[in-house]
Amino acid sequence: MKSIENLNFSYGDAKVLSDFSVSLPDKGSVAIAGASGAGKTTLLRIIAGLEKNYSGTLQGFENSTFSISFQAPRLLPWLSARENIACVLNGSHRNRLAEADSWLEKLDMADFSDKRPDKLSGGQQQRVSLARAFAKDSDILLLDEPTTGLDEKLRDNVLKIIAGEAEKRLVIYVTHGETEKNAANAVIYL
Repeated sequence: MKSIENLNFSYGDAKVLSDFSVSLPDKGSVAIAGASGAGKTTLLRIIAGLEKNYSGTLQGFENSTFSISFQAPRLLPWLSARENIACVLNGSHRNRLAEADSWLEKLDMADFSDKRPDKLSGGQQQRVSLARAFAKDSDILLLDEPTTGLDEKLRDNVLKIIAGEAEKRLVIYVTHGETEKNAANAVIYL
């Protein structure tokens, strides 16, 4: 079990999180919902250790490994889609590329495996970023609005993958969508 107790965070004078507390399971899917500016992305960044200037206590995260897909894809521009995924994997070069191709296929991106990010649309880049996050072996998977901009079929596919990943590890994702909230094991409102 993981817990966050009395978490406070501000950007300058703007208070984003105020005495926020929650318990999280070791496995399962948790959706974080709330208005824009409520601190959803900030909460993910704090959990991942990317934000340090907060008060409060996080327990159970200390020795965890994280895999993250941000709102902006943050792909390496000099690598192809498959290489962007393979770079977070272990094993031989051949096996890493094969696993990357498998993830691209799951996200309906097999035809774009050799394309660099600048040759992909925003939605395609997002799917490569998601594939990389899903592929990385980690204890906790953090996804910031993973289905935004995806059509219904792709959204449902991503939610199915999230459900499968949630059987093995904790998946925390930010969302505004009702379908995404309903697909989660639990919903946290900020």
